[in-house]
Amino acid sequence: MKANCMVCGQAYEIERDRGQVIEIDSVAHYVCARDWPGFDAGVTLQKRAQEGQQEEHDAARDARRIEARQALASFDKSPRDIVAALDEYVIGQERAKRDVAVGLYDHHRIHQGDMMHAEAGTQAEVELEKANIMLVGPSGSGKTLLAKTLARSLGVPFASADATSLSPTGYTGNDVESILTAAYIDAGEDLEWAGKSVIFIDEIDKIARKSQANPSITRDVSGESVQHALLKLVEGTMAQLPLGASGRKHPDAPPEYIDTSKILFI
Repeated sequence: MKANCMVCGQAYEIERDRGQVIEIDSVAHYVCARDWPGFDAGVTLQKRAQEGQQEEHDAARDARRIEARQALASFDKSPRDIVAALDEYVIGQERAKRDVAVGLYDHHRIHQGDMMHAEAGTQAEVELEKANIMLVGPSGSGKTLLAKTLARSLGVPFASADATSLSPTGYTGNDVESILTAAYIDAGEDLEWAGKSVIFIDEIDKIARKSQANPSITRDVSGESVQHALLKLVEGTMAQLPLGASGRKHPDAPPEYIDTSKILFI
């Protein structure tokens, strides 16, 4: 049987030359006996480099996870402290700052309690529910600034998303689940830790259902169907992480899910 060497390009009788047949992306390739020693050494070096990079990535990821858990465990800010931090950047909006501060305080206490019971192996007597926050106000009133300022003083992962880019599955744009990707990355690629995130969804009014007074013959791509999917996500569900967000390049790779029931949405 004849085959061309993938290194030198010459044709060889495989049985006589006794080179090596390797698979790259499920396709068989032949390397002649003359070129195999150098080729094999190059492949070995490449594998070692990749393994070293993966070890560094894993070590950095584990360090981020440990640091994140320590940040949550040591979070001791009261609502008054959170409001004081917001006062340094946001002028006015006293009621909004108070409500957000209380919501964040409760969010941290819920997850601190979960960590404490997990370490002690006990079960909580009272299951606390999250309380999502909606900020309503005209442009320029400080809604986005409020959320960005909060990210500086949290002990949990934080992510910001823009609702205007969301569209139903199958249409050009981002799926609703894509807003979880940033939280997953900020959580050090830890699915459990990502479930403790605070996610700020900006411009959510842009996906409001359009008036039926002037109906269009085309489908409302960024309207009602996106609202339904987003509502399910905000209320709490096992949401599938988008393909590729965690390095899963192959569509046959097992899906990964994030529990959104304890993610605080603003």
